[in-house]
Amino acid sequence: MDNGGWQNFDLTAATGGPAIATGSSLANAMDTTADLFRVHYVGVDSHVHEFYVNGEGWHEFDITMAAGGPAVAAGSALANAMDTTQNLFRVNYVGADSHVMNSMSMAMDGTTLI
Repeated sequence: MDNGGWQNFDLTAATGGPAIATGSSLANAMDTTADLFRVHYVGVDSHVHEFYVNGEGWHEFDITMAAGGPAVAAGSALANAMDTTQNLFRVNYVGADSHVMNSMSMAMDGTTLI
């Protein structure tokens, strides 16, 4: 059967990342500054996680832990965008404290957040 070139790849299993929280949405985008493809989700630990791919393959990163942000509110959607004005990649979510959070990546490898 012709699959049209599509294939499945289990990012969670390949990277050892936590499972996605029930009802969590996904957000993905190309980070043209760091030359990374990023996929964001809320894990069962109520943290925002990122899968990103570079020349070495796929990796998992806990954005909430790295940025020191609060846990994600149950049912919170994610939004992400490349900020080409400041050369930052931004991920926004509603925290468990009901505040809107903005995590930003400043590193070329997608691992240093403020």
